[in-house]
Amino acid sequence: MTQAYLSARPLRGVRLNNEVQRFVVNTHNAFRSTVDPPASKMQRIEWDDELERIARRRSRYCPTHDASSRLLFTGQLNNVTEYIGENFYITPTFYTGASLMYKAMSYWYTRGTYYAYRRNRCRELNCDSFTQIVYEETTKVGCAITICTDEVTLFTAVYCNYSPGLVPGDQPYTRGRSCSECGYAIECFRSVCGESKYSFDIFEKA
Repeated sequence: MTQAYLSARPLRGVRLNNEVQRFVVNTHNAFRSTVDPPASKMQRIEWDDELERIARRRSRYCPTHDASSRLLFTGQLNNVTEYIGENFYITPTFYTGASLMYKAMSYWYTRGTYYAYRRNRCRELNCDSFTQIVYEETTKVGCAITICTDEVTLFTAVYCNYSPGLVPGDQPYTRGRSCSECGYAIECFRSVCGESKYSFDIFEKA
């Protein structure tokens, strides 16, 4: 359960090392490979340093409201203007690393419980963070962690940014037999299009 914090400010940022970055990529791809109904052309996600820098800047805002929301904004990525998706999460728990990232990503993904594919809308609760994680065209992700304070307590803000981001109202993925529309000579690995560098072992935490 997330909480709201008022008049928060950043104390320090936490860099994600290579092992945690790998875990973030692994977990996203594992989640993307298990959508129901299955996706016909779900792309594999890779880590992007530019998106990490964007996430680091934005996490310093120390969000003061429920972090189940997904935002979309226009930004410069490698000198190209495009839509950038965003998921964020706040928790009173003061810890960092793969365990925190897994908690945040699981929170976003389990919002899919409220997603109705046929109607392409959320039931009861907001599920936009789920639809961003499973947007079939997203190929890049970058995340950051910031320790914040409201002068009374400490809390942790987690941000992940995505490229390209899902435009609100668009269907997040195309239903069909897994990898059936990946394209000519594109490898399929565990229901995701593209050769994988990693094992998708989401329990292999750094």
